[in-house]
Amino acid sequence: METQPTYRSKDTLARLSALLLAVCLLAVFGCENQPTDPGMATSAATEKAVASTSLDDADMEIIEGPMQISPHMINLQSVGAGESIRAIVGLAIPAGYYLTDYDFTLSFNDEDVTVAYDCYYCYVDNNLIISFKKSEILESPVTLEYVNTEAIAAVNGYFRVESDDDGYDTSLSTTAVVEIINPAHTNQTNEPGSTAPDA
Repeated sequence: METQPTYRSKDTLARLSALLLAVCLLAVFGCENQPTDPGMATSAATEKAVASTSLDDADMEIIEGPMQISPHMINLQSVGAGESIRAIVGLAIPAGYYLTDYDFTLSFNDEDVTVAYDCYYCYVDNNLIISFKKSEILESPVTLEYVNTEAIAAVNGYFRVESDDDGYDTSLSTTAVVEIINPAHTNQTNEPGSTAPDA
């Protein structure tokens, strides 16, 4: 006896296919706005730092090491949709724990520039992503001080994770090299008979 395919089985197959496609896309692309172009990574290699899973320690866990800055070149003439400059730090948060608090400061060559306005953890790629307002960075006197040079960008602070019955803080101190450019400033200073604008 022949069995005729039903609309229900076709509908189920279509739903399973869509679900499988969504899972594949998530695995391929990871979290939103992750740098995949090698040119976006800093010169320092990214290393995975692991937050302590021993939650009985009274002392705060400390993570130090390199990070990625996206974008790694800060253009003072930049306009467009990008509102953030992100620090991306590879680390692992134990299963069942969720980010509940943070406080981070971005500095260039040990001079404070701004504080983070957002932070989230990407469970797909095991990255802590810390966002700083691009407008505040572009307007900072510290940023202007290092125009057309490279600077050591550092992100220092802490984050807290909690589970249903526990929680702990982790201190974070990471660095990367950034290039700060101002094409208009470069062009004005290189044109014959032009004078450099005030810094």
